[in-house]
Amino acid sequence: GNSFTGSVPALTAVNLTTFRADGNQFSGRLPSFSLVPNLQTLILDGNSFNGTLPPLPSSLIEFSITNNQMTGSIDNVMTCKGLSLLDLSNNSFTGVVSSNLFTALPIATTMILANNNFTGPLPDFPTSSLATIVDFSYNSFNQTIPSIGTIQLQTLKLNNNKLTGAIAAGLAEKASHLKILDLSSNRLQGVIPKNLGDLLSLTTLGLNDNSLVGFIPQSFSRLSNLQYLSIANNRKLDWPTLSSVESMQQLITLNISANQITASLPVNIGNLTRLTSFDVSNNRMRGTVPEGLLGLPVLKTLRLNGNNFTGTFGRLNADTVELDISSNQFSGDVDFVGQFTAIRTFNVSHNRFNGTIPSISGQRHLISADVSSNELTGQFPSTSGLSNLVYLNASNNDFTGGIPPLSTSLVAIDFSLNNLTSADQFSVIPSLDTCALQNNSFVCPIPWVSVTQCSAICVTLDHSPKNMRLVLQSTPKAFSSQNLLRVISVQTNTTLSRLNVTRVQYVNVTASKRATSEQVWVDLNIAAPNGFNQASSARIQEDIATLASSRPQLLGSNGTVTTFAYIPADPVTSSVQSTDSDVVDSTVSKGTISGLAVGGGVLVIIAIVAIILLVRYKKSAKSSLKQFVMIDVSDIPLGAAKKSVIDFDELKEMQKIGEGAFGIVFKARWRETKVAVKQIRAEHVTEEQLKSFLGEVTILQNLRAHPNVVLFIGLTFPPQPLSLVTEFCEGGDLGGYLQRNAQTITEALRMKFILGVAKGMYHLHLEKVVHRDLAVRNILLTKHLEPQVADFGLSREQDSTDSASVTTSVVGPLKWMSPEAISKREYSTKSDVFSFGVVIWEILTGQEPWQGLSPVEAAFGVVARGHRLKIPLDCPPKLQRLMHECWGEDPYERPDFGQIVNFLEGDIEPTIVKTMEEGEATEGEAAPQYEESIDQPSDVYSAMESKQMHEAKKKIAVKTASRDHV
Repeated sequence: GNSFTGSVPALTAVNLTTFRADGNQFSGRLPSFSLVPNLQTLILDGNSFNGTLPPLPSSLIEFSITNNQMTGSIDNVMTCKGLSLLDLSNNSFTGVVSSNLFTALPIATTMILANNNFTGPLPDFPTSSLATIVDFSYNSFNQTIPSIGTIQLQTLKLNNNKLTGAIAAGLAEKASHLKILDLSSNRLQGVIPKNLGDLLSLTTLGLNDNSLVGFIPQSFSRLSNLQYLSIANNRKLDWPTLSSVESMQQLITLNISANQITASLPVNIGNLTRLTSFDVSNNRMRGTVPEGLLGLPVLKTLRLNGNNFTGTFGRLNADTVELDISSNQFSGDVDFVGQFTAIRTFNVSHNRFNGTIPSISGQRHLISADVSSNELTGQFPSTSGLSNLVYLNASNNDFTGGIPPLSTSLVAIDFSLNNLTSADQFSVIPSLDTCALQNNSFVCPIPWVSVTQCSAICVTLDHSPKNMRLVLQSTPKAFSSQNLLRVISVQTNTTLSRLNVTRVQYVNVTASKRATSEQVWVDLNIAAPNGFNQASSARIQEDIATLASSRPQLLGSNGTVTTFAYIPADPVTSSVQSTDSDVVDSTVSKGTISGLAVGGGVLVIIAIVAIILLVRYKKSAKSSLKQFVMIDVSDIPLGAAKKSVIDFDELKEMQKIGEGAFGIVFKARWRETKVAVKQIRAEHVTEEQLKSFLGEVTILQNLRAHPNVVLFIGLTFPPQPLSLVTEFCEGGDLGGYLQRNAQTITEALRMKFILGVAKGMYHLHLEKVVHRDLAVRNILLTKHLEPQVADFGLSREQDSTDSASVTTSVVGPLKWMSPEAISKREYSTKSDVFSFGVVIWEILTGQEPWQGLSPVEAAFGVVARGHRLKIPLDCPPKLQRLMHECWGEDPYERPDFGQIVNFLEGDIEPTIVKTMEEGEATEGEAAPQYEESIDQPSDVYSAMESKQMHEAKKKIAVKTASRDHV
C-alpha cells in the first residue's frame, strides 16, 4: 500500500516465506523466483506488471496478482501443488486453461480467474477438489458446463462467458452447499432444472441473459435464503404463479424482466420487507398492483414497465430512487409523483393517467422525468430549480398554458402534441441537444429559438392593423422617432417594418403659473401581421402599454408614459397640422391645452437635428451590417454566393415538414416550383454556426448537378430570414420510408437505394466534398423513389479527398462514425465509406444502428473493442462482403465509391475490393459476422476496460460538446 515505482529485482533471500508488493506502482516483467525456494505467500495485486508468468516456486501456498497487465498462459501455476489461494483476476491472460487445473492443484480452496481472455472449455471439476470458491467470470470460455463433482463448492461464478448447452441436473446434486451460483450472460439453453430448488443455502442465483425456456420451477419456493434472484432476459420463460416468491423473505433484489411471464403480482409480496429492487418489466403480466408492494419500506428501484397492469397507482411508502411504470394501462391521478425527495428517474409514460402534475420542485436529485402519452392536463410545474435534470418528456398530453420555467441543465425536452399557448418563458439552454415543441397551439410571437431549435409553430389570431398614441415626457431635442421604433421593435419582438410613426406633436403643458412641462405626442400605426411568427397588432399594443408603464425611460421619457389604444381627438385648433417635424408650442391653464405653430427658424433647427440623428442612425446601421458581413466574409465570402440570393417574399405557402441540421424545415412554393426551405435566424446563432451554414451554401452552389444529390436552388439572407432553399423531394426521407414500408420493400428496391446513394457519394467525392454525416435520415427520395444525398450541415470541401483532414469542433453522430473519426477526428472519403456501410445495414434492417446502447457506448465498442454491427444472415452475400470491407479498421484498406459503384453494378468482379483481392473471402463465402451488441459496461467490462471506457467517454463527450446545435 505504498507508491513504489519501477521494476522488482530478482529475489535472493533463501529463507523468505512472504513477499507482498500490492498497492504500489511497480511495472515491468516479474522477476525470477528461483532463488526463493521457500516462498509461501506472493501478493502482487494492484500494480502494472506485464509480460508472462515466470516459473513459480513449488512452495507457494497463496498467489495473487490481480489488477495488473499480465498476458500469456498460466501453465506455470500448475507446478504449485500446495496452492490454497490462486487469484489471477483482472489481467489479460489468454489461451486454454488446462483441463487438469483442479487435479494439479488438489488443495486449492479459492480459484479466481475472472476478467481475463481465456478461451476453450472449462477445466474439469473432480470430486477430489477442495475448492470452495471458483470464479471464472468475464472470459470467453465456451462449450458446455462440465460435470460438477466438487462437493465443497460454495461459490461458482461462470457468468459473462460463451457457455452453451443446458444446465445439468447434476449441478445441484453434487454441489449441494452452493451459496452463490451465477451462470448469467452466457448462451445456455433448455429448461431450468427443478432440483435447483434443493440448493437450500443459496443466497445468490443469476440465470439472466441466456436462452432458457419453459417454466420457472415451483421448487424455488424452498429457496428461503435467497437475497439476489435474476432470471431476466431469457425471452421465453414463464412463471405461472409468483406465489413462490412470497417465501423468499430475505430477498433484496428480484429481477425477472424481459420474459413471457403472464402471472399477476402476488398478494402477500408485502412480506418481502428487505426488498430494495423489484423488476418485472417487459413481460405479459396483468392485474392490479397490490397494496403490499406499495408499502415496502426500503424499496429503491421499482420497474413494472411493459406489462398489462391496470387500475390506479398509489403513493409508495419508501422514498424510491427509480420508478418506471410506463407502457401499462394505469389510470387515475399522478399525485404520487410529487411525494419523492430522493428520486432520480421516473417514467409513467404510455398509460391513461389524468389530472394535473403536482409540484416536483423538491426533487433535487431528479435526472430524468417522462410523463408522455397520457391524458394529463393543466399547467406543467416549474423545473427551474432542478439542477440535475437532463431529460424531460411531457409530450402527447393535454397540458395548457405556457412552457414552464425550465432547468438550465436539460439536454433533451419534449412538450410536443399538447395544447400549450405560450412560449414566453422559453429561452436558450446551453446544454440542450434535443428539443420538440411542435403540435401545440402557440400564439405568435414565440421566441425564435423555440422555432429554430424546437420546431415550434405559432398562429396569429387577429390580422387587423391597430393605431395608438404615446404621450412622452420629453423634448424635441431629446426625442427621436427612429430610436423609439427600434426600442419598441426589440423589446416587443416586432419586425421593424410593421411600426410606423404617422404623426409627432411637441406640446408645452402648463401645470401652474410658474411650471410648464414638455411633452411629445406620438401617433403610431402597427401594421397587420404579414409573415411567420408575427404577433397580432392588438398583442403588440398590449406589449407597448406594458413597456410604457414598467420601463418608460427605454422609450425616451423623463417621466410616466400615457398610452391610448387609439388616436384621440386633439385638443388643439383644427388649423394646426403636425408632422414628424412639426412643433406645437402651447401655453394652457390646468387641464387645457392650446397649440401654436412655431416659426420657420425653429423648423430649420428641428430639421438639422433630424438630419444629424438620421446620419447617426445610418452610421450605426452601417456599422452593424459591416460586423455581420465580417462574419460572412472571414472564411466564406458572401460575394461568391450573391448570385444565389433570392427574395424571401417569393417563398409562398410555407408549411413546416421537419427539422434540419440547422433549424426548422419548411415546404414552400417558389416561382411555381415546390422547394424545401431550411431556415435559421442569424441573430440567434454563433459566428461559427453562421460560417458552417454559409459553408454548406458554398458547397452546394459550386456542385454540378447529379440525379442522386439534392439540387441547390438558392438562399435568403438577412435582414430577411437566413434560409437554404433546395428542391423538394416528394418521397420524404429514406429513414421514414423504410419504417413505413418495412414489410413491403422488395430486395430490388433496397438495391436501388444502396446503388443510388453510392452514386451520389461518388459524385460528391469527385467534387472534392466529404459529407461526414451520411445516414439514411440524410437521404431524401423523389416521387419516383430515386435516392438523393442531402443535408450538408457537417460537410467540408477539401483540396484533396484522398487524405484525411482533422476538425477541431464539429463531430458527427457517433453511431455512424468510423474509428478514426471518433478517436482522432480524421475525416476523409474513407470515413464516408465506413458510414456508407452503416447506411447499407440501415436499408437492409430498417432499424437504427446499435439499439440499446448510448452513442458513447457504441463508439467505445467500435474504437476500443473492434465491434461492428451484426450483418443480417439473410443479407445477399454480395452486400455482406461489401459491408465487411466498408468497416475495415484501416481506412486505406476500404474501397472507394468508384469501386463500390462498379461492384454493385456488376461491371467488375468482387476482387476489385482490396481485401478480397488478398483472398479473405470468395464468391461463395459469407463475410464474418460481427457481434450484435455490447453489454452494459458495468456488467461486461473488466476493471481496466471500465477505466478505459470512462476516459473514452470523457474524450467523446468533449468532442460532442463542441458541436454547435441550433
